[in-house]
Amino acid sequence: MSLAPYTQICYVSLDLDRSIERWIRAGAGPFYVGDSASLPPDRTYRGAIAVDQFRAAIAFLGSTQIEIVQPLDDQPSFYREVLERNRADAKEEVLHHVQPKARPMSEAAFDEECHKLERDGLNCVATLTAPGGGTVRYYEDPANLLGFFIEMSHKSERVFALMEKMFEQHLAWDGKEPVREMRTLASN
Repeated sequence: MSLAPYTQICYVSLDLDRSIERWIRAGAGPFYVGDSASLPPDRTYRGAIAVDQFRAAIAFLGSTQIEIVQPLDDQPSFYREVLERNRADAKEEVLHHVQPKARPMSEAAFDEECHKLERDGLNCVATLTAPGGGTVRYYEDPANLLGFFIEMSHKSERVFALMEKMFEQHLAWDGKEPVREMRTLASN
């Protein structure tokens, strides 16, 4: 099973602001921050409706998208699961998931990519409807050999246009306004 190249790497953090500061020093930015309240209410985690709350920040470091998520409560979630599984190692942030080969694709092509993962023995553990349209599914290998989830996304053209805009702003970024509200990305 070859999923590379990875276009997004996501970490789960106990302190989103501190993680953002560290990634900015590494050259990522600007970061766009939002929270789970902006997501449609159909999120699932291990077969149940997900009710956890979190904050998330997204930026680029070169051509790689960096996402950082901070759980805001103790509700069961696949973010909290990774923190608990790695508690001994969780100093600041822990690798949560990677997203391979992000690109526009038809719903049928997305379903086929997901079916390939399932045929390779991976299990879907979480789903959500992406803001702006599309479906996102998160997979794990049952033996937890990878130690992180794999995100598969079927996002709308609008979402990809916003990601392209975020990338262009990263390339032109002068270091000012390192943290911005996610909603401002759509309005710029």
